[in-house]
This record gives sequence, structure tokens and C-alpha cells, in this order.
Amino acid sequence: MTPEEIRRELELQVGLSPDLQDTELMRECAARLFVLGQLQDVQLIWRARKSSFDAACSIEPEFLCGPGLAQARASLAHLPEALQCLHKLNGFAPDLFLQELERYYGPELKSLEPPVGE
Repeated sequence: MTPEEIRRELELQVGLSPDLQDTELMRECAARLFVLGQLQDVQLIWRARKSSFDAACSIEPEFLCGPGLAQARASLAHLPEALQCLHKLNGFAPDLFLQELERYYGPELKSLEPPVGE
């Protein structure tokens, strides 16, 4: 998937009613956006997290920190609930979180394009 396809898929899932959301897919999209580390994705990941109870349980606050904790805080500064959520991440270690994600999704998590021939 390209970054644009990932964002479109996550937006689509956010727009669904909670009973129709695929929260595992939402989590994978958030993981891939975390790996990209682009500030533009922080708001989308927050909206995805807030779209339902199940999504909030699936998308950990750490996913917001792809571009860095300070950058995520600045991007979400207008949302007190988001800042409270991020406050709990003091001492966040992105490398360790990435290792966890790679154990779960495999090393292909970093690959945004499908392998040649698929």
C-alpha cells in the first residue's frame, strides 16, 4: 500500500459506524503511518483512535508519536484529551515501540509497496 492508500483506508474506517469498523486494519494503518513518521498523520490517527471504543483499545497512544512526542503534542495542542493521553508517554522510546510492531507485523511493516510480482 502507498501512504495515500493507507490514509484513505484509515479515513474510510473512521467514517464507518463502530460495528462495521475493522479495528485490526485500523491498527495496521496506524502502525504503517507511525513508521512513516509524518506530522500530517497525527490528526488522522487521533481521529481513528477516537472513532470508537474498540478503535481506542486497538490504536495505542504511541501510534501518535511517529514524528516524535513533542511534535505530536504540538499538533494536538488544541485537544486537551489528546494532550492528557500523550502526557502519559513521557520517556517514550520510539525504537522499542517499533521493535514491538515489527514483532507483531513482521519486518515488512516498513515496506509500503507490495513486493514485485504480487
